[in-house]
Amino acid sequence: MRAAAQTGQSIAEYISTALAERVTRDLATSTDWALTVDEQAELMKVLITAQAPSARAQAAAQRADALFGAMSNVAGTNSEG
Repeated sequence: MRAAAQTGQSIAEYISTALAERVTRDLATSTDWALTVDEQAELMKVLITAQAPSARAQAAAQRADALFGAMSNVAGTNSEG
């Protein structure tokens, strides 16, 4: 994923960051969420905690590599996350 490479992040880091930013924006504009400060902190901790890719994510990365070529040849990226 070129966007990840351009930011110097792995694909997993890039997606996690994008997801956290989107959730933060959506929560800020939503009136349906009523989280306490502690709940907000816990949610953000879960979103930013690095997790090992699941077997399903690893399989998807392998399929993407087979279709589009391995990302490991792009500086700063790899298909393992």
